[in-house]
Amino acid sequence: MKPLIPILLALTACAQAAIPSYKVIWNSPSQDSLDSMPLSGRLGAGANVWVQDGSVWLYLAHNGAYDEQGRLLKLGCVRLTPKDLNLGGAGFSQTLDPAIGTISITQGDFQASLWFAGETLVYESKSATPERLEVAFGTWRDKTREGIRNDMMGSKATFFGDHVKASSGGFLAFHRNAEYGIDLPGKARGQGITPESLPDMTRAVSPAPPSW
Repeated sequence: MKPLIPILLALTACAQAAIPSYKVIWNSPSQDSLDSMPLSGRLGAGANVWVQDGSVWLYLAHNGAYDEQGRLLKLGCVRLTPKDLNLGGAGFSQTLDPAIGTISITQGDFQASLWFAGETLVYESKSATPERLEVAFGTWRDKTREGIRNDMMGSKATFFGDHVKASSGGFLAFHRNAEYGIDLPGKARGQGITPESLPDMTRAVSPAPPSW
């Protein structure tokens, strides 16, 4: 049998050499979130990133963010607006570099970078002169709503609002699932299904990170 280590090393070197060619470069801003770039972190963290109407927009996500109805939702939207710059104008560029897992946004002397440190999304920007940065947060679950259609069968449920607190130093946003959501075990018993066979994604335990 021929040794595998040299072959694996050769394949790794070829893959590393090919990664830079997969850069995605945009020279114009986006129209909406459909024109966004994906960015991934560890353990299911992620974001959609795009520039629209002079702002950097972020849809934040996590593959464990199920609500009390078992729906996998975005965590919310963050908007970052450089107040002294017409972002998206002449000289604009947005680049996704898969080799280092970073999205870079440049225009003139303005430079911004976004990447994940584990499950934490990091935003860093700089320019030759100080730039004021406006930060805003938006959520679809702005308040508790009752009687909302939950599925194709027409069943209705109560959807609870997010908790959002803002101050001069920043903001805090979180969602607390209801203690008692839909009685899935009861519905399962009525259909002859044992409750133990039902997966509960809202209480799923994140897998341990790999040892490597």
